[in-house]
Amino acid sequence: MSRVFPFRTHRLRRIVLASTIAVVAVVAGLGVAACGGVVEAPAVAATGEELQVTRKPFAERLLLSGEIAAEEAVIFVAPNVGVWPLDLRGLADDGSAVAAGDIVVRFDNSSLTWQIETLYSRLDEASNSLAASIEQARDAIAQAEFELTEARGHLQKAEIDAAVPAELMAEQEIERRRLERDKALLEVEAAEKELQSAREEGEASVRISASQRETARRAVERVESDIAALVLEAPQAGLVLVSEDLQHGRPLRIGDSVFPGLEVARLPDLGSLYVEARLFDVDDGRLEPGQRVVATLDAYPDEPLEGRVRTVEAIAEQVNASSARRVFRVTIDLESVDAEWMLPGMSVKVEVADAAREALVVPRAALAFAPKSDGLVARARLAAGGWAEIELGPCDGQRCVVAAGLDDGVRLAPARETM
Repeated sequence: MSRVFPFRTHRLRRIVLASTIAVVAVVAGLGVAACGGVVEAPAVAATGEELQVTRKPFAERLLLSGEIAAEEAVIFVAPNVGVWPLDLRGLADDGSAVAAGDIVVRFDNSSLTWQIETLYSRLDEASNSLAASIEQARDAIAQAEFELTEARGHLQKAEIDAAVPAELMAEQEIERRRLERDKALLEVEAAEKELQSAREEGEASVRISASQRETARRAVERVESDIAALVLEAPQAGLVLVSEDLQHGRPLRIGDSVFPGLEVARLPDLGSLYVEARLFDVDDGRLEPGQRVVATLDAYPDEPLEGRVRTVEAIAEQVNASSARRVFRVTIDLESVDAEWMLPGMSVKVEVADAAREALVVPRAALAFAPKSDGLVARARLAAGGWAEIELGPCDGQRCVVAAGLDDGVRLAPARETM
């Protein structure tokens, strides 16, 4: 949702007035130049206050830069699927809105789809082999059961024949029938062993084939899962923030290659917004948790936000590899958050006002700066004539703290000419 802020008329009047003064100054300068004189800087507008060194309360202000960040977010990371690097084939636009279930990131899956075709063939072969093993085991067991049934039938007949009373048969016939019974008994025992062997061999063959099929099935499922992992969907609605390509110093884009574990994008929780700012190491000690601040988004300069410092990191870190400057990370909680116009990544200026303290101050209108071998030297123009070289402390828009070089009550003059 876009926000429209009305242009304030009193601000317009100030701009017109400032423009008029500037035009008058330029015209005056042109007039002096035309008469052969030296062009001087326009005099500082009178404030009704005599220019002099005074001891007054001075509140030092500290300015930090930072950006809106989200405490919680869904992180989209390049998956580890045994392929590296991974090529980006689809990526939501940075800052675009997505609904739950929308595809945010899609990686190239061509190498895995080639693998899975081979795995599907192996699974079919293993399934066919298992079916054949089951069928062969059934046939072998059925044949062994048939032979056992037949042997038991022969044994039953032989036992009946051998059970005829001896007085009804010759001794030679009795012996023959007894031998037939014994032989039939041995055949039954052999058939029973054959059946047991057929069952054990069939079970072993089926077990091996089933194991091979299970291995093939798991391989297919693993690659199918890997292919599915190459498509990252939004679990909830939100705004996509595309991660930086640190090698090229720009956001990632379609066609880039990334390695497993690398963050590709994130979906911030807009209800957990805060400010992440940077405090330069030269200002160490000037900021501590609990201090109140005023944060202003660059996009909405007329909407200052109250906040409070939550944490200041104890260890400074280097800004980047090409800079020796170091900063402390600072987190700031805002008293009010509006996710409809405050978005992660927005630049923020943070102003921190120290408690006022008594200090010796000099008006900036009386100051000028001249080059020196090791930088710039500050000088104040004296009302009695001449310049006083001074050492300055912190400054605000109108005054600077005098660290050395001037005493309380010294009268000054506007610094209207160069030194």
